[in-house]
Amino acid sequence: MTPTPTPRLVFLGSPPFAVRCFEHLCTTLYRPLLLVTQPDKEQGRGRKVAANPLADVATAHGVERLECPDAAAPEFLDKLRALDPDWILVVSFGQILRKAFLALPKHGVLNVHASLLPRWRGASPIAAAIRAGDAITGLTIQRVVPKLDAGPVCARQELSIPAHITTGELQDLLAAEAGPLLESTLDELYAGRATFVEQDPAGVTLAPKIAKSDGRIDWEQSAEEIDRQVRAMTPWPGASTGLPIREALTEVRVLRGAPSPVTSAAEPGMVIGAEECGIDIACGSARAYRITELQVVNGKGMGVGAFLRGRRVEVGSRAGATTSSSAPPGGKT
Repeated sequence: MTPTPTPRLVFLGSPPFAVRCFEHLCTTLYRPLLLVTQPDKEQGRGRKVAANPLADVATAHGVERLECPDAAAPEFLDKLRALDPDWILVVSFGQILRKAFLALPKHGVLNVHASLLPRWRGASPIAAAIRAGDAITGLTIQRVVPKLDAGPVCARQELSIPAHITTGELQDLLAAEAGPLLESTLDELYAGRATFVEQDPAGVTLAPKIAKSDGRIDWEQSAEEIDRQVRAMTPWPGASTGLPIREALTEVRVLRGAPSPVTSAAEPGMVIGAEECGIDIACGSARAYRITELQVVNGKGMGVGAFLRGRRVEVGSRAGATTSSSAPPGGKT
């Protein structure tokens, strides 16, 4: 059904999660009047401003783009008010939206959230689902209210979480579904068929913002818990530990691994094997954890076979924290 009059929409988002959703809407009846993003930031050693893929999509589809450092700024609110939007769409924008902002559009502010609310309210729902070992996650479209991720829900879509998937990979799967789900939801809203259902407070779990320290591997955990941690922390901040190399601990980032077929009664953190197939480290469970791909500080990721050709990992020594372990190697990706 073609909405009449033409929908007046504003889109707020940040890469990478919002890119495919915004791109999809730009090819439909719901092309936004305005794209709002966070200001571009300098990155890397050269402090160059990185290209914003959302801005590229906006340019390709003739959508005005506005950089917004503060969504509560009066001049920004005046700009949106002048557009007289029906709805404001928010996908991974990264700023707290105050009451004055929420009151701007005629019908409200919609948010695409990467979990099945009320499970995993907060900034890191995808990583939280993986680390908890959830079998199912999905997308929720909610009306934004002042309380974080607590608004009534008008659409949901479930997705089974594949085994061995990382946060980055699961984010890509969910991002591919977000645009079509938002389009169909807008169809229902403009046709007057959509309903909003309040969230069940008994089902609330929280997914707070991830800190770099969340990537530190505690070898007292079971191999299964470490596996979920490694996948949840990939690509950022990365799961890290110190490996005993030539009688000293060297900080590494674990890129890939899995519970090992090897069992051991050794103390957690003890290296019990270092071969082409992987580095086995004893855990708080009978099964060891096997590292199969890793990265040293300022180095490239590589398989364990290539890693061991130039280094000797001391079997019988312990992995653990290093003096430089305040942040994982490699930086944010």
